[in-house]
Amino acid sequence: MILLLKQKAKDMNNRKIVRNVKEAFSLLKTIYPIPGYIGSESGYFFIADLMGRFLPNGGRILDIGCGGMDKTGLLTLMGYEMHGADDFQDPWHRRDDNLEKLEKFAKELGITLTIQDVENYKLDYSENYFDGCMINDVIEHLHRSPKDLLNNAGNWLREGGGITCNHA
Repeated sequence: MILLLKQKAKDMNNRKIVRNVKEAFSLLKTIYPIPGYIGSESGYFFIADLMGRFLPNGGRILDIGCGGMDKTGLLTLMGYEMHGADDFQDPWHRRDDNLEKLEKFAKELGITLTIQDVENYKLDYSENYFDGCMINDVIEHLHRSPKDLLNNAGNWLREGGGITCNHA
């Protein structure tokens, strides 16, 4: 698995990007570090299609609440510049060495990862930095209004950028 990641990182440096979502998903399943986490392809294809319709190839995306970084990884394999942020408070993140595996996965794919404090929506990005922002399966975990989270996300977007938000 590590050899595949290293080869993929080398390929990404040489701009050999897997733009086809099916190929990227297939690769993701082989390199993802936590067995049994990757679900059915439909949710992944939906996110990839959505980003592909509205963001430029190679665009810069922030994944707030990136959790397992599976969708972050998929979009990285498709050529997007991905940044992920999460407080990693879900119990499975802290089980065994899952957090360390996720940090290594992010590093080897070139994902910029920020581990946040709980309910702290401040990140060290300038305004107009991102083309897009994903907030997947996060809102239902908040204990207070999502207003600060959404305002900050909006400030980080360039003009014409967009936010996708869903919940489980």
